[in-house]
Amino acid sequence: MKRWLMVAATLLLAAFPLAAFGQAVFNGGRCDGSYTLLSGDHVRFTAGTSNPAPQYLFLLVNSGQGNVILHDGYGDTSVGLYFSTGDLLLLPAARSPFDLYSQATGIQIYYGGAIVGTTGGPICGTGQFGPVVVLTDQKYSLLMESASASSVQIGSYASVVATASGSLPYTLATGDSTVAAPSVPACSGTTCCSPTKTVFGLNGPGSNLLGAYTLFTGGINFDYEVTAPVPLSASAQAKPTSGTAPLTVAFTGSASGGSPPYTWDWKFGDGTAHKTVQNPSHTYQSAGTYQPVLTVTDSAGAQSQDKSLSITVSGTLAVAASGTPLTGNAPLLVSFTATGSGGTPPYTYTWNFGDQTTATGQTVSHTYAQAGTYHVVLTLTDSASGTATDSHLVVQVSPPGALTALAQADKSSGPIPLTVHFTGSAAGGTAPYTWSWDFGDGSAPVTTQNAQHTYAAEGTYTVSLTVRDSAGATASDGHLQISANSNFAVTAAAVPTVGASPLTVAFTATATGGTAPYQYAWDFGDGTTSTAVAPTHTYVSDGDYPVSLTASDSAGHTAGDSHLVIHVGNAPGTPVVTGVQKLPSPFRLKIRGQGFVAGCQVLIDGVPVPEVTYKSGNVLVAKKGAALKAMVPAGTTVCVTVRNPGGLESACFSFTR
Repeated sequence: MKRWLMVAATLLLAAFPLAAFGQAVFNGGRCDGSYTLLSGDHVRFTAGTSNPAPQYLFLLVNSGQGNVILHDGYGDTSVGLYFSTGDLLLLPAARSPFDLYSQATGIQIYYGGAIVGTTGGPICGTGQFGPVVVLTDQKYSLLMESASASSVQIGSYASVVATASGSLPYTLATGDSTVAAPSVPACSGTTCCSPTKTVFGLNGPGSNLLGAYTLFTGGINFDYEVTAPVPLSASAQAKPTSGTAPLTVAFTGSASGGSPPYTWDWKFGDGTAHKTVQNPSHTYQSAGTYQPVLTVTDSAGAQSQDKSLSITVSGTLAVAASGTPLTGNAPLLVSFTATGSGGTPPYTYTWNFGDQTTATGQTVSHTYAQAGTYHVVLTLTDSASGTATDSHLVVQVSPPGALTALAQADKSSGPIPLTVHFTGSAAGGTAPYTWSWDFGDGSAPVTTQNAQHTYAAEGTYTVSLTVRDSAGATASDGHLQISANSNFAVTAAAVPTVGASPLTVAFTATATGGTAPYQYAWDFGDGTTSTAVAPTHTYVSDGDYPVSLTASDSAGHTAGDSHLVIHVGNAPGTPVVTGVQKLPSPFRLKIRGQGFVAGCQVLIDGVPVPEVTYKSGNVLVAKKGAALKAMVPAGTTVCVTVRNPGGLESACFSFTR
């Protein structure tokens, strides 16, 4: 095999008709058979599955020479070769089947399967002379031994240059590169297997690349084997891999493959100095998660690392208990809280309250029913079964204090009907308590802690709450007073209401109902105001002045009166009624006439009507619905008159409804 060529598979297949087709199966034995190629022959070489299944297939040219085409099992690339006696071709079984197309006649080949890495003897029997060709995608070593009386000298091997064709890249041997002339020790016999063999490294170009190596021996007879060295692999182990600081860990290192002896380097991940023994121990002083790294170096300088370890170091397990309040009268409700740290979470918390009761949880509450001194013990357990305790808490419970009762209400006064919400509370004594409310208005007692009551009648009521504890002691609270008032109203009065200017008028406000004290706001109709209960005001200009009064009580209620009209000027004359008309619902009377003055009254049979609206000097409207209607019975004739301020009154006008 003096030359290597790369051409497209489709061209090569077209150039060689399939004159003869044969199949050869390679198994794991050293020689599976032979085949004599004729020009145009096509032989397919397939990896078998026995003895055991081979890793590599080999072809050894026993005799003859000529051109052949080797087509790989991927179906897209072929290699052109020149076979001559003694040539050896080693093919990776994973790429089978391989198709061999012959251009020459009389080439005899031996074929078989190779188990790479075994050294049980030379491939396919006795040694041959001529070039050795190895086609590989990995790094291998070529082991050679001589069957002659003298040493074998290796002349040269081809350099490796990467090229590519189609989708399957190949690396071809091009040119020669001189190497040292190592001596191959001699051995006796035609199938010798010396324990000492010279090794030549064959470095494959990498994944999916094939490296082709040709070695020449100058025609000296030799045996040969190809082995794949096991790559260097480092393995690190540790025990334990978790715990509480300070944590001492025993590390174990191991290695395989490569070229012993090995050297060791441990990096522990906590910034401390490296160690270079195979099986060190190391103590981690602080909490944290650490990533140790073992680096192994073999005698050839190759290195391998194991970074798979993880060491988790927890802080010292500790727990602290707190509670509030820690002193008080029985029954005493105490809230407890636990705080854990260190160790390996999650935690569980167990409380012993010192009164033969226990509980679990980070936050718990407990009621001490009896007086005494109680020592509380808190125990924390982490997920690694570590424990820590805190027993410093002491709860001091005094005997129950004197029973007291407290009554409260959401309001103390208001207009009737007045609804009040009452709240009861108790302290001291011995719980549980019973309750009894007396609302002061003769109603039945209520026995709930909180109650609601409505006062229907006006008055001031004293409310009493009585509490009884489980020991029979009682306490009462009777400080509450509730004032229920009638509906809030205010009336305005004035004297005089008519007169010549300047006219001084005395006003009076009268409030009823509601909740005293009251406040007043007067508007005298001429732009002046007052907040007195009985103010005096002087009008200086003639005119009619409507007066309004607004009052408010202490509960925020308001009431008003705006019926007053003050007439300032000449005294009004005698009014005249010329007609009375009934208006639609609500029942009203419309009075027509003349000489009507603001503030005048309408009378029916001498009785003033409840309400009058002054429209003008010619129109008045009497109001008040049902009350007014009752003064004018249907079918009955009544006398309607109008009386101006000052006392002048019209003649009677007869009206029948």
